Amino acid sequence: MILTFCLDSNGSMTFSNKRQTQDVVHRERLLALAIRKNCRLIMKDYSNNMFGFNTGIYDDGELLKAAESDTICFVESVNDIFKFINKADTIILYRWNRAYPYDYIFDFSLLADFDLKHSASFKGKSHNEITEEIYERKCPE
Repeated sequence: MILTFCLDSNGSMTFSNKRQTQDVVHRERLLALAIRKNCRLIMKDYSNNMFGFNTGIYDDGELLKAAESDTICFVESVNDIFKFINKADTIILYRWNRAYPYDYIFDFSLLADFDLKHSASFKGKSHNEITEEIYERKCPE
């Protein structure tokens, strides 16, 4: 399973339990990744309305059950991080080049079992620079 998160330059995810921002180019890249990898893209209804079509909507109880190895899970809920982290093979962070007010900072210690494999920046529509960081789970020694 691939988990994806959006973070601002402080590493924060949410403000008043809502996303801080969104970007259409980010969404296009995420959809292209799902097509390229032949994966399902799933998310909660809260996030689905950004994409403009049904990507595979699940409520809290169903989201974890639906998340399998051939799934990209777009996570915007802080509580979902801890539900999914042990099932993830890959984590992709999309980092905005701006700082926003926040109530939750991503716990980077969750990446301890992952190695950074790729980092690249691209121009978004509402953000001059978005950095994509791809982490893969470390092989057991």
